[in-house]
Amino acid sequence: MSSVAVVTIACCACFASGCGSLCGTSVKRAERDGKKGWGSVEVAGREEQWTGVVYSDHRLRILNIRTVQFFACSPLRDSWSSLAVVNNPANVFLFPLFGGTEWKRQPKSATVEALRTQSKRAYFPDVLFSGSFTMTTLYLATGDGPVVITRYSNKWRGRGALSSGRASCIAADQLQPARAFCGMRQQGIWRTDDAGGQWLPVFQGIPCDHVTTVAISAAQDTNGLGAVYVGTEPSAMFRSDDGGETWRNCEGLSNLPSADKWSFPPRPHTHHVRWIAPDPHAHGKLYVAIEAGALISSPDGGVTWNDRVCGSPYDTHELATHAQAPGRLWSAAGDGFFESENAGSSWRKCEDGLDFRYCWSVAIDAAEPETIILSASPGPQQAHRAEQAESGIYRRTGDGAWQEVRVGLPPREGSRVAVVRTNSAERASFYAAAEADLYRSSDAGATWERLDVEWQADRRDSRILDLAVVEID
Repeated sequence: MSSVAVVTIACCACFASGCGSLCGTSVKRAERDGKKGWGSVEVAGREEQWTGVVYSDHRLRILNIRTVQFFACSPLRDSWSSLAVVNNPANVFLFPLFGGTEWKRQPKSATVEALRTQSKRAYFPDVLFSGSFTMTTLYLATGDGPVVITRYSNKWRGRGALSSGRASCIAADQLQPARAFCGMRQQGIWRTDDAGGQWLPVFQGIPCDHVTTVAISAAQDTNGLGAVYVGTEPSAMFRSDDGGETWRNCEGLSNLPSADKWSFPPRPHTHHVRWIAPDPHAHGKLYVAIEAGALISSPDGGVTWNDRVCGSPYDTHELATHAQAPGRLWSAAGDGFFESENAGSSWRKCEDGLDFRYCWSVAIDAAEPETIILSASPGPQQAHRAEQAESGIYRRTGDGAWQEVRVGLPPREGSRVAVVRTNSAERASFYAAAEADLYRSSDAGATWERLDVEWQADRRDSRILDLAVVEID
């Protein structure tokens, strides 16, 4: 015996205005068979408002659907006609309303889950989404300041907020991904709380205006915020536990025995903090790279310091850790590629297959710590001078040799060294920033494609110097 569920549909204008009234739209059929689960559900509305059909060959077992509210979804409107929200007592479900085959253009970042209602599996993979949609967001540090790239469905759009100044580094708070910090060459540190809509200066208490690196520790959760670390030139470090409102100096760097040997070759009279990597497995532990001269560490968030160990990289540019690999460290350094399996107590070089060994940027697959992507050049001149530019991107899996990857990437000659990153929410995905362009790999770095970004009209072709990738609800 079949039963009929009564479903009402409110139009876009009524939902947006909050009036709650109905305006003539109706459900043509919504039947539930007690043995077979849901059949097809057809919905129709006024032609000038929308029309659409929701259907699937799969069976949906969700009881007591009460209302359907229709509204336009602005971030997705370029490829989605509309969305309907189906409310039942326990969950909110999103149904795209289309005609034809446009359903296949669903955003890859949508969260798809199998749901359970009254201990029965509710599975509608082609149509049903649970939870909230997330948007992949790329924070860029460029020669023109910070830029934010957001994926709306299958399109990428970029916008900037600071009109002048050279950005040198950028980091996003994994606990609150709409919050990011951008370090500037001569303008201190800036923060956004709305994914780049507005940037505010938060460098009061930091005496150095040349910020060279910024990192945020998700492990050190204070009032819902990750501890923020800033490195500067000359070499100094500062920490904030309140989102950049106040800072304290992590003193003691200059007292380390190796400090008198630190020197940055282009400006030999000085040096700077090149990289900060909080350890995801040890509360308060930090790894800090000085360019050039040492990879040092702190066991307590910058209160005390341990000097470089024998055999460690001398000129680390980036250091990677991994949430699934306690104790493992990967260093992309000017003096080669190094790995440690004991939290930096000892190191070994791993360069089999590398024909470029001035290593710059390293990223580890978010779901598989044995898959590594590395960018490298023959030397510092080729890495950073446009007139001599030459670089490559390499891939390694397990204990195998490095292999250069070229499919979809720019040629070696004419390309300064790239920045490579992963997104913790995407398995087997990597991102690369080469010159002023962005590239993405969805097959663990084997092949790449250039992102077709809709930039603002006034955007200049400025080199991307740093990159952070997050998902924002």
